[in-house]
Amino acid sequence: NVASSANPAAWKQFITLAVNLGNHPQGVSAPTGSVVFKDGSTVLGTSAIDRLGRASFTTNQLTGGAHSITA
Repeated sequence: NVASSANPAAWKQFITLAVNLGNHPQGVSAPTGSVVFKDGSTVLGTSAIDRLGRASFTTNQLTGGAHSITA
């Protein structure tokens, strides 16, 4: 699931979108690579997955109204 630092957010407010790829058992490595954050089919940006399996992206480019954010 994608989490937002503000929901709802004011127009042009900076928000951080974040995803946690989950806990991993001891001895199992967290996923590596990057995550693409999208608003519908529009790419908002990408972020590298950190060593804990998390990725985040900050933007203030969303328009007013509801959005379907995926990662």
